Amino acid sequence: MPAPSFTEFLTLDLLLVITEYLLPEDIVSLRKTCRSLLRLTQSRSIWMTAVRTMCARNLVFRANFDLENMSLEELEHAATAPSRFLRLIHKHSSTSPSDVTIKPLSKRTLLMRLPETITSSSPLAEHDGFTVICLVPGGRFLAATSERHFHVWDLGRSGYERMKPLPIFCQGLRELAGMQRSDAEPSFALFTVCESRQAGKFVAVFTSSGPRSHGVLVLELHFSTTTSDLIDVQTVGVIHLNWESDTVIMDVSEDLVILDEHDMDTAVTLIWNYRENALGSLRALDDAPRVAKFLPSGNSVALAYDGRLHVYRIPPLVSIAGLLSSCADLPSVADYIPIIVHITDEEYGVWVVRDGWYNRRDAPLSIDRLTSRHRSHLAVAEITTPQSPTMPDQIPYTVARFPSLPFWNSIDESMSVAPSEGRNVLAFSDDHSSALMCAAYVVSPAEPSALCDQLYLTREDSVTIADWDFCPASGRVCLVPTHDGRCTEIVVLDFLVPDRGL
Repeated sequence: MPAPSFTEFLTLDLLLVITEYLLPEDIVSLRKTCRSLLRLTQSRSIWMTAVRTMCARNLVFRANFDLENMSLEELEHAATAPSRFLRLIHKHSSTSPSDVTIKPLSKRTLLMRLPETITSSSPLAEHDGFTVICLVPGGRFLAATSERHFHVWDLGRSGYERMKPLPIFCQGLRELAGMQRSDAEPSFALFTVCESRQAGKFVAVFTSSGPRSHGVLVLELHFSTTTSDLIDVQTVGVIHLNWESDTVIMDVSEDLVILDEHDMDTAVTLIWNYRENALGSLRALDDAPRVAKFLPSGNSVALAYDGRLHVYRIPPLVSIAGLLSSCADLPSVADYIPIIVHITDEEYGVWVVRDGWYNRRDAPLSIDRLTSRHRSHLAVAEITTPQSPTMPDQIPYTVARFPSLPFWNSIDESMSVAPSEGRNVLAFSDDHSSALMCAAYVVSPAEPSALCDQLYLTREDSVTIADWDFCPASGRVCLVPTHDGRCTEIVVLDFLVPDRGL
């Protein structure tokens, strides 16, 4: 008679606690050891916990997953998707990308279809076209702007699900901004999405420009964390600026939008708390180009450009009365001297900064500087903690040798960056906007060199990609192809499906 397994003496609650400290791939490995652990790892409770911890670890939107309605296969797929996508990149990676293009396991298409309530009231609706898309981390929900509307799509939990032909939300952007019919026609563009502090909510941030004013619109979308249904969409902030200048959003966080205002005479950085409608100005360096990155973290703002990083304290913010501001209405704030300046003396490189979704004011920034030979990681926790009594003289950083990337020349500041199981995953398009490339890297404390994988996700010379987004936590990519000068469809590619890779 075989000796009883030690797991037979442990309660399910205790085993659940133990598995909370395991990565999903470790749980998969456990089931291969004995029958008792095989039965244990087929428990829905364990995999529901694994999905929750995966979301927390990779900053994935929790409302992507209606856990109670998901099968065991779907739960396992969701929990293991980030690590499986990394394995997929590593498996097909090559130092010569000319022959490395992976094929998606599912390809679906969304057409520009508007609800009847919109098409019946808008004679120009049939001429609408997609402009910008943002894939919410987790891959299920897609936010998009067309020329006149804001759309939210439910793409399903996997490539096997049939997508709904109509968006789960669609409304005119003028109406969402509270504009009257007599107002001049503005143009809107979705900038990014960012998770809110409250569970199940995220904000969508838009820029608007018109003949008389420009500004920013912030919407908050509320999803059920149990059913994944869209509950509500509210306007939480609108700011109109009526001076002659271009507005460029530099970055966002759960309550801040950083704006770069340039006119012929001055350059000023505005920090807007859209939840409190409070505004402050920060005069940054005059020679900072418009491709610089402003990054909110804690009570500081980091300015990264060229090989330099400057860190400023967030200035006092003053409440704004009404919706319209002018230069004279700006709070008077003295120029702020950077707390710390770090200058690298390396050759040309790019700053690797995670997308706005991953900005948390209570968490340190993750900033890397990539050159053709090195990866420098800057540890900025010391300067972003509000309780820091003193400031260090220099930002601590580590340097590792970086492998040569075959498509290094295609990497620029417009790339998308997301964390995935301890790695940074980059996606970027080529110079002709006909291919989408992906790279994932990590630097081990024990190794002086960075480990990097890279490959093509899509490559079709005959197709121009107007916009795209990707989610390494689900292995999903969305593309907006251009056909005859119009963008009337969104292509959804899934490189992972539930029955593969476990």
